[in-house]
Amino acid sequence: MKKDIYKFIRHSIIFLVIFLITATSYFLVASFYSEIPLKVGVQWIKPFFDHKIKLGNNISEPKLILLGGSSVDFSLSATKMEKELGIPTINFGSTASLSDYIFHVVKEIAKEGDTVFIPLEYHYYYCQRKGLFEPVTLRERYILYYDKEYYNSLPLYDRLAAKFSGFRDLIRMMDESNWEYSEFEDLPASLTINGDEKNTEPSLKPPKVKEIDWPIEFYSSFESDFESGYCVQELSSFIDWSLENNIRVIASYPSLYDFKGAYYEGRYPKIFMLIEDFYNKKNVQVVGTPYDFLYPYEDFFNTGYHLHSEAREKHTDKVIELLRDPLSDMTEMRLE
Repeated sequence: MKKDIYKFIRHSIIFLVIFLITATSYFLVASFYSEIPLKVGVQWIKPFFDHKIKLGNNISEPKLILLGGSSVDFSLSATKMEKELGIPTINFGSTASLSDYIFHVVKEIAKEGDTVFIPLEYHYYYCQRKGLFEPVTLRERYILYYDKEYYNSLPLYDRLAAKFSGFRDLIRMMDESNWEYSEFEDLPASLTINGDEKNTEPSLKPPKVKEIDWPIEFYSSFESDFESGYCVQELSSFIDWSLENNIRVIASYPSLYDFKGAYYEGRYPKIFMLIEDFYNKKNVQVVGTPYDFLYPYEDFFNTGYHLHSEAREKHTDKVIELLRDPLSDMTEMRLE
């Protein structure tokens, strides 16, 4: 009996040692190959953020910050909002694939007295924390190379998960043909002085608009897991940080392709109400409804979130009217 126990312990120790050696070796290989190859395809984000941060920090008075993914970047005109509302406005939209990282980077420009307007894409309510060996997302690819300070501030598990890429990612990272990339020194030329996207006229619209083949898919347990979701918790923390720093947050909903009336049926009304209830609990004002911002195919530029320039003007007009009253105190302050 004792021999069996000793044998089991010995085999367990051998297995544990082999596992630790294998896992450590995998991590070291992934760490070595996780920078230059993963930089390909994300190198545009650095000058993109640098430009918008510079624009934001050049404003010394209270400002309006439009925060979200590419829906904000493409579908809202900060230039028009600044003109109509009389408040300095920065378009700080980027890409929803960065998930919770946007709540970190916007702190570079958000100051006391500012208002942050968040018509977040629905991705922000169901995005998940990266797990070990799961595919490396745009978020990890960016922070591993361009924001080491933020990466080093993450909990140990998140730092490990960022580099423990899946086997397919690791093979791709080791392929030297994926290491070639060009810097985007002139990227800010595609942005206005308020951070809006240029060159989105209907005449430049590609043949096929993406992300319109089916409505948004929320995972099956979304409703029951909502408040414990990774990005919802990060959003909640950002709202708390904003309130602590005397920064107002106003929420709304993104522009979205009206997929054959699907969003009026099934789970969607309940999910939309769940999002509104979340903001109400956080004492965040919500303007408009999801149904105010559903648009036909003809209004979109290249995805079912990105309006072309003409539709952007109409969408921005709608948002301006919704924000006039909540932002009246900022307008009056500038007039004094």
